[in-house]
Amino acid sequence: MGAITAGTVLPFGRNLAFAQSSCEMNKKILVVINMAGGVHSLSVLPPLQLQEYLDRHPDVGIRNALTLNSSIGLNPAMANFANFYSGGMPGVGISLFNQVGFLNQTGADVTSRSHEVGTQQYAAGLTNPYGSISSGWIGRFAKTYCVGSQSAYNIVNLGGFGRALNEVDVPVVSAASLAGMSYTNDGTSVANNKYVRDTIQEFNNSAPGALHGQLYEQSNRTADSAVAMLGQVRSAYSAAPAGLYVNGNPLNQRFMDAAALINSWDLTKVSVIAMAQGGYDTHGAQGTAAPLVTGAYMGLARLLQQLDQAIGSFYQDLKNRNLHQNVSVLVVSEFGRTFQNENRTPEGAPSPGTDHGTGGFAALIGPGVRSQVAYSNLLPSYFTGTKNWLGAEVDIRSVYAAVLERHLGVDSAPIFPEAYIRANIPIYA
Repeated sequence: MGAITAGTVLPFGRNLAFAQSSCEMNKKILVVINMAGGVHSLSVLPPLQLQEYLDRHPDVGIRNALTLNSSIGLNPAMANFANFYSGGMPGVGISLFNQVGFLNQTGADVTSRSHEVGTQQYAAGLTNPYGSISSGWIGRFAKTYCVGSQSAYNIVNLGGFGRALNEVDVPVVSAASLAGMSYTNDGTSVANNKYVRDTIQEFNNSAPGALHGQLYEQSNRTADSAVAMLGQVRSAYSAAPAGLYVNGNPLNQRFMDAAALINSWDLTKVSVIAMAQGGYDTHGAQGTAAPLVTGAYMGLARLLQQLDQAIGSFYQDLKNRNLHQNVSVLVVSEFGRTFQNENRTPEGAPSPGTDHGTGGFAALIGPGVRSQVAYSNLLPSYFTGTKNWLGAEVDIRSVYAAVLERHLGVDSAPIFPEAYIRANIPIYA
């Protein structure tokens, strides 16, 4: 359900002379996808012809990887990613990162193996992710650079990485789908705005002219305008050609909604769209034998193929509308996973899966991105020691900062004011 929170007056009034905000200056859009659950980076980017890797991954090692370079492959379920990497779509590159984690100021690996803390670390982009519980790195971007915007849609959460969008006084439009969006002023899911209007009336009857009543009423008018604009966005998005989005992919609607928002940029002024795909907590079903398309099997291979298909369809959709040069997609996950399969079924048989670890995964697709694999010089010694997972090689804030500066065209320093080891990541050409 969509939500516009109580007491928030969105800067939506078209009759007011707002200056154009920095987040709207270059008409660039960032789509952030959270692979929720912690994907095993070595199952996405497996080393090629490295026996030590296969020895530590007897049940989940990828032996039929697509080749990216002489030493690193790509999971065979990710054919579109491979095409991006090889330049198969003009103007679109891909940069893949293995071993992306969260580092403290001394470079020690502090990535948490907890879903809760790991997700909060990646969302907050802070050394202490709970230092400001309401603050996310995308939310701080919006507060810093979207001031003066006349649109309610600069930041949109399509059922995804909501914590990263949090920030005081930053309005976020949130909807599982644009077709199902409604709103409420008290955080309660309701199908229409009758509760809001009743509440306004109650306030006005008890205390005419009171500030809180005015705020409720203004929020209600703003939400009405936002929903009306959303109708224009949906009607302006002509249906994609039949078969472009692969039938049955549960991610299709979110990517089509993202394409609709981008297609109506003159209305929405959208800068960041967040979404998520769950299921990557692969304590089992992580092998390569999972069926990719049919059935209800939600193994790793099928999840990766669904993501790959959806992103490929999304970029083709944008390309058909001549919008692809404005859009970058950043994929992240809250941590990595262990090497050896240590899981068993209740009957005692091996279950191909891995536990929580560090050394996560990130991918960036978009204009100007270099086709390369960074931080993936996986030596045999990585797999012969006592440690059971990859260490972190680069602070995730360095990845975020590069995307903010090179794609969205803003200074990242206000977004990440703390001191940290900033890596010069060769993401862009």
